[in-house]
Amino acid sequence: MYGILAISALHLSHCRPEQASHYSRRATELQAVALRGFNLALPAINDHNFGPAMLFAGMLAAHVFADPSRSSHRTLNDYLEHMSSFVKLSQGGKMIVRSFWQQILNSDYAPLVDVGLIAEGNTDLSELPDAMKCLPALVASDTALTTTYEPTIEQLQRVYVSHIRHPRVRSRFSATFSWLMLVPESFHDALEKRRPEALIILAYYATLLHKQRENWLIGDAGASLIDAIHLHLGKHWNEWLAWPLAAVAEGTSNFHDASPGVTS
Repeated sequence: MYGILAISALHLSHCRPEQASHYSRRATELQAVALRGFNLALPAINDHNFGPAMLFAGMLAAHVFADPSRSSHRTLNDYLEHMSSFVKLSQGGKMIVRSFWQQILNSDYAPLVDVGLIAEGNTDLSELPDAMKCLPALVASDTALTTTYEPTIEQLQRVYVSHIRHPRVRSRFSATFSWLMLVPESFHDALEKRRPEALIILAYYATLLHKQRENWLIGDAGASLIDAIHLHLGKHWNEWLAWPLAAVAEGTSNFHDASPGVTS
């Protein structure tokens, strides 16, 4: 309930900009109370009470991305810290979903996670934009990099396909944010070290955020993240950033034209 009230306060901060600071402050206070309760409840989650905890974990992404303070971020470090805050908070939700996956699928909560975790196994990637298909080549020449980034890229491709195939806004939103829960810890470490390859993968993910920029929870997060990564990496990586930059410059109607090595 505190989590619901926190999200409601954030929504009011967007709807009533003249009172944004008041509602934002209330949202932070309510979310702090909710998190304390959530952390205390996690060790006691079982087959009978996983539902409310799972629902709250799902709201964490909304709270982090809808936080009005995000709009004041200007550096890459600010954006990555903001992203990392969600990743850290989402670990409890990741544990719940993975531990109780079968129970969730057989419960009334199933429709809420229809694409919340992308299924394992073969995924038809033929619908992907060429640039997304080419992304594994970014790390193909380095075995150490491949070990770290290959599963991250594979999950991103799965999420992108899921986003394409699901017409419902809620399903697309769920697919998009599931990626941050699916990536391995080694990728988070690489982001903290500001490894160029990790930042480029994050820029490709940000195109999914940008496709949903009309959602009040996301806004300009995708475009801002892509621009910050571009400024940080410089011209040396322009070939790999051509597609995300084109996505921001040209809108979201067609992401299939620009791929690494192709000028849009």
